[in-house]
Amino acid sequence: MLFLGPFYNYIISNFNLIEISIFLLLYIYFLKLGSIFPDIDCPQSYIGKKFNILSKVINNKFHHRGFTHSALFIYFLIFLSLLINILFKLFYPYIFVFLDVYIFIIFYGFILGCISHILLDMFNSSGVCLLYPSCKKYRLPLAPVIKVGSNAELSLNSFLSLLTNILIVMYIFNLIKYLA
Repeated sequence: MLFLGPFYNYIISNFNLIEISIFLLLYIYFLKLGSIFPDIDCPQSYIGKKFNILSKVINNKFHHRGFTHSALFIYFLIFLSLLINILFKLFYPYIFVFLDVYIFIIFYGFILGCISHILLDMFNSSGVCLLYPSCKKYRLPLAPVIKVGSNAELSLNSFLSLLTNILIVMYIFNLIKYLA
């Protein structure tokens, strides 16, 4: 579940419980990593502080909520994931046979996390440069304005965390039911 719907039956029917558990953990980890990654362009952000020099370089070049909050960035990540897949397949074909699903799960989670971050930043009054290099800021048209650090943001984060945990539990119960 958790946006793995189209691949759910494939994963359930082709992998054992341990592999599926590893897939789920990898997916959630990279989904969370992807959900904070677009803020690499802000040196004050959590990820910006962890990668301070890279964050400052990106911030100087693109500014906050610029390239890393755009559709072009998502296309770049998709292209990068395809390129890495092709390179693995060409240069490490024997390893690729075992790692292809893991690579897919990692990139799928990471890219989906980035997309969710960008969509949630569109709730902010300043919006995002969705069509970068055009610097026109876009917001969700009928969405309420949610300021960073406000009670509304904390409530939304709590709700989404609860929803994610419910979906994980449902996924695990469905998995156990299917495998039993």
